[in-house]
Amino acid sequence: MRALCLCCALALASSALAMNPFEKNDPLIAEGTALYEQGKYEEALAKFDAALAQHPLDPRGPYNRGLALHKLGKNDDAKSALSQAIELDKDQTLTARAHYNLGNVAAAANDKKLALKEYREALKKDPTDDRARHNYEVVLKDLPPPPPSGGDSGTPPPDAGHRDGGQPDAGPDGGAKDAGTDGGADGGKPDGGSPDGGGG
Repeated sequence: MRALCLCCALALASSALAMNPFEKNDPLIAEGTALYEQGKYEEALAKFDAALAQHPLDPRGPYNRGLALHKLGKNDDAKSALSQAIELDKDQTLTARAHYNLGNVAAAANDKKLALKEYREALKKDPTDDRARHNYEVVLKDLPPPPPSGGDSGTPPPDAGHRDGGQPDAGPDGGAKDAGTDGGADGGKPDGGSPDGGGG
């Protein structure tokens, strides 16, 4: 079965944080965001690292790092960075999106239980997040069926809920029926607001 394609809203929050009229975007984050949008993830990561070094308490630094690391396939590092963003996000402006992206990281690593947990956390923080709900449903449908309860042989009956003996019903291409191929609603943008920006 092919890998799950999830709705990847790698929501780099370039305009998500409100700014004071006298503040301007951190140039390193703005440069990193532009590089990220061009698919230059290594270069974007370098800019986000530099921004984090200048503003170590700004949750956008580790958040953006986590997104770039995920794009580079460095999911363990991405998980650490996104978790750090949650710890630093005192006003909760990025927490829901960080949990959402932790769900994507877990799903990419095929840790479906952790992915479901992170999507649930995202939905607790933002019940209107359709992407988190969508990905939760996609991962849930892709879980193997639970083992049968009861019975004396311990072997499931020949037709135990799936036509193919235990695999979820597949679409015409062999993937899950809903492979979540909508690609994300926000286009995968980094958080480039001001370092001290507040509000949502």
